[in-house]
Order: sequence, then structure tokens, then C-alpha cells
Amino acid sequence: MARENLKTARNDKGMTQQQVADHLGISLRYYQMLESGDFNGRYELWDALEDLFQVHQRKLREMQGNHPVQAANRLEPQTGQRSAQASLEAVQCALVRSSDRSAG
Repeated sequence: MARENLKTARNDKGMTQQQVADHLGISLRYYQMLESGDFNGRYELWDALEDLFQVHQRKLREMQGNHPVQAANRLEPQTGQRSAQASLEAVQCALVRSSDRSAG
């Protein structure tokens, strides 16, 4: 998932995506795109979400996920080095992209 903090804040408040969309005055699809990270939205929306959920909007906008390049860029806390798994995932992702370009 992309914006787990936003989803968690919504669930903690006991609200559905439709209820949040209605509160913001936007469509359900628009809100779903915000929560999934497919769309960033206007600052006014994030201000309203911050007020609604009582969570700083920087935290709500945070993106999480299993994207291999993001994983490869994360450093291991103790060593400051990239993990072997993260490096392997980045290489696999690059190979897939390369083969996709060659096939097209």
C-alpha cells in the first residue's frame, strides 16, 4: 500500500472512504486515489485531513510500499549498508524493465 498512515488514521476514526470523501466534498474515487498514492491532491485537502484525523499531514502523506528501488535505497539501521535482499530486488526490477523495453 502507498499511504498506510492515511488509511490507518481513517480506520482509527471509524470512517469509510466514502465518509471521508463526503467530509472533504470530493468524489470517492478522488479520495481512493489520495489514499492509494496515485494522486497527491491539493494542500487544502491535506489541511482538512490533518484537522479531521488529528495527525500531521506530513505523516498522512507519507508513502510506503514494496517498490524495489525504494527498498534498495533504504539503508540497514545498524550497518548503514543496503541489505542484500534490497539490492537483489533492485536488480530484478531493472531486469524486468529492460526486458519489457526489449519486447516492445
